[in-house]
Amino acid sequence: MTLILQYVKKMEPKGIIKGIELDRVFKIGNLEFKRIDDVIIEIGGKDIFFDAKAWSPDHIRQYLNDSMSGKLIQGELQQDQLFKYILYMNKNKDYKSIRWAFDSRNTDAAKIRGYIMEAFDKNKDRFGKALKVNFDSPAGRAMWSRFRTELNTGLQSFVEILPKA
Repeated sequence: MTLILQYVKKMEPKGIIKGIELDRVFKIGNLEFKRIDDVIIEIGGKDIFFDAKAWSPDHIRQYLNDSMSGKLIQGELQQDQLFKYILYMNKNKDYKSIRWAFDSRNTDAAKIRGYIMEAFDKNKDRFGKALKVNFDSPAGRAMWSRFRTELNTGLQSFVEILPKA
């Protein structure tokens, strides 16, 4: 809860807080998954969905890999969060409305983004199955390259580090 309050304090001057711990349904093609967003804030007429991650730096790499590969992470209510978010962001070309904010123990956002890209690459076949694309075909390789580039750019706004309270 402390991270949520930190984020509200940081973002409130920039926008309107629309809710805290609200249920929402994401749609990815024919798939739906339910989420509880820690904070929803409207900035410039666009909703930003924030999820707090109080993960120790010692575990963050493994947690990101687990969240991408379908394992349930300790303390989380749902598995596959990162995998599903990336599918959603790719399908909707919306890489800026979802934010994961990490507590101040994690000081290197670039390292976290690198861990996400590493987990993404390890799950290439899983993304291919979900998107019904053979990423090893010539057209699929071009799509994978584009997907990677868009994700890498999108992660600039997806990952935030909150300052100490």
